[in-house]
Amino acid sequence: MSTIWKDPKSPYWQADIWISGRKLCRSTRCKNERDARAAADRIEKELREAIADQGEVLTLLTLDHVAELWMSDIGDHHRGEGPKIDEGKIKKLVAYFGKDKSLADITHDDVMKLVNWRRKHTVGKGGKSRDGKARKQPRPISAYTVNDTTEQLKKLFTYCKRRQVKFPNEPDWSDEQLWLREPEERARFLSDAEGDRLDDALGEARDDYAPLIEFSWITGKRRPNAGRWSGTM
Repeated sequence: MSTIWKDPKSPYWQADIWISGRKLCRSTRCKNERDARAAADRIEKELREAIADQGEVLTLLTLDHVAELWMSDIGDHHRGEGPKIDEGKIKKLVAYFGKDKSLADITHDDVMKLVNWRRKHTVGKGGKSRDGKARKQPRPISAYTVNDTTEQLKKLFTYCKRRQVKFPNEPDWSDEQLWLREPEERARFLSDAEGDRLDDALGEARDDYAPLIEFSWITGKRRPNAGRWSGTM
C-alpha cells in the first residue's frame, strides 16, 4: 500500500510505502499529483520484487532503514549510555545525508565532505546562564568526536557487507583524509606527595577497600573509573 503527500520543503511529491508493517519513504521525483501516484505504484512494485528476490537488508539500503536494523541488532545491546550515544551519532549522519540517502550512493568524496562539515561544529554556548554565571565559550568539537561520526558510518557499511551487500563505490576507509589526527593522551603521574598519601591510605584502609586502592595505585585510575573496572562499586 502506498500514499503520497506534498512536502512544503520540496518541489516533489513524496510517497509512503508500507511493506510488511514497515513504512518506507521515497521521493516520487514528480511535481504533479497524477504522475506522483503512478510513480509511487511503480516504486512499490519494484521494492516488493527486489525484496522477494534478494531480501530486505540487501535492498533497502536507505540510511534510516540500515540504521534502524543496526540499532536493533547491535546498538540497542550496548551497555549504559551506549544506545543513546549511538543514536546521537546516527542523527548526525541523517542530518547531513538525509534519511532517504542510500548507502550505495555514498562515495569517498561524500565522506570527505561529511568530515569537513562535522569539524565545523562547536560545543559551548558562551554568554551567561540564567543564574548569571559565565558559560564556556564555543570551541570546535574534538578530532575524536569528528572521527566517531565517520566511524559510525563505516559500521553501517560493515553491517551490510556482512550480509553479502556489495558496494562498488564504497569509500576507502584507509585513506588518512577521512580521519582527523587525534592528539596523544597525556600520561598522568602521581607527585611524590600524592604517592605518599596513597601509600598511607593503602596501609590504613579497611580490608575490603584495600584491593580497590591497590588497583588504583597500579593502574593510575581515579576512584570512579577504578570502581567500575574492578567491579567493587
